[in-house]
Amino acid sequence: MNQIKQYILTFLSIGYLLQVNAQINTGTNQYLFNPAGINPAIAGLMNNQLQLGYEARWVGIQGAPQTLFLAYDKVFSENTGWNTAIYSDHAGPVSSYAISNAFAYHLNLSRTVNLSMGMKHVLSQSYLSLGNQKVIDNDDLLLSSNLNGIPVNNFDAGLAVYKPDHFLIGMSCSNLIPQKRYRFIQATEQPVLSMQAWYNTEVNNHLSVEASALASTSTNIPLTLQFSGMLVLDRTLGVGINFSPSNQIGALVYVKTKERLNLFYNYNMPATQIFAVTKQSHAIGLSYRFGKDPAASKTFFIQSYGLVKKSSKTTLTNTSPTTTTPQNPKTEKVQPKSK
Repeated sequence: MNQIKQYILTFLSIGYLLQVNAQINTGTNQYLFNPAGINPAIAGLMNNQLQLGYEARWVGIQGAPQTLFLAYDKVFSENTGWNTAIYSDHAGPVSSYAISNAFAYHLNLSRTVNLSMGMKHVLSQSYLSLGNQKVIDNDDLLLSSNLNGIPVNNFDAGLAVYKPDHFLIGMSCSNLIPQKRYRFIQATEQPVLSMQAWYNTEVNNHLSVEASALASTSTNIPLTLQFSGMLVLDRTLGVGINFSPSNQIGALVYVKTKERLNLFYNYNMPATQIFAVTKQSHAIGLSYRFGKDPAASKTFFIQSYGLVKKSSKTTLTNTSPTTTTPQNPKTEKVQPKSK
């Protein structure tokens, strides 16, 4: 059993060196909680929200992947979304750190359907520190000494079409510029293409259903599919399942409290041969909305309607009709004539 775990740890290390980006996997598992981590065009749809997330994959294996992130989402200039985040990834002897800033511009396609376009800059660096780690092949040049990675500046781009409270269809590409992470290793970080979909429908006044799908692929990453469905009660409690063919199956819980505090938990069980040594992965998220205004949208995936200009004096887009009160014409007071 220990030998199996040691092989897995070595493959993890080699995988990270070959640029199997851990943040892509993290976004897959926490897609409902942190969608802007996958598509920068979604920046601004969690307006004024601070998010903290942690994920531990393949619990029970020494050196298994762990990810921690802190993100903040904000809107400026009525229709420009900003999302900034800090990531920390660890797997075996490999550690990666990243800082990202995403900007998205939201505009109207129709009265209720919006289009958003986003760009994200990511500054990251990786480190290989063997320390007391035991490797299978001590003569492997990749694992013969500690390595400090090259600081990497890269960009992500994305598009999304969405109707608040109903659907979203998105496409994004991360790592737009192929480049090396280590000075003496020729393997490069390759672009990752991703497509996203989300749909919400109300069953009755108390029950609704949210479903999502995510597909990601790259030249050095096989196609990854992720599906999830969630029953939502009174727009405050969501319970559902997620499934990735030939990868994992799990359950998730999403809780809203007082329109400001959100709690997220996701349990996954491997559907691959790694099930022989570990049977669980966990992801947890906590978010808090600042400011006096409550969330405009009542769904979990989108919690803001997006800021879209309808005229020169527009504010937040809202699906509820607005009424105007006609102004009374000004009347002049007639003074009685003095005798």
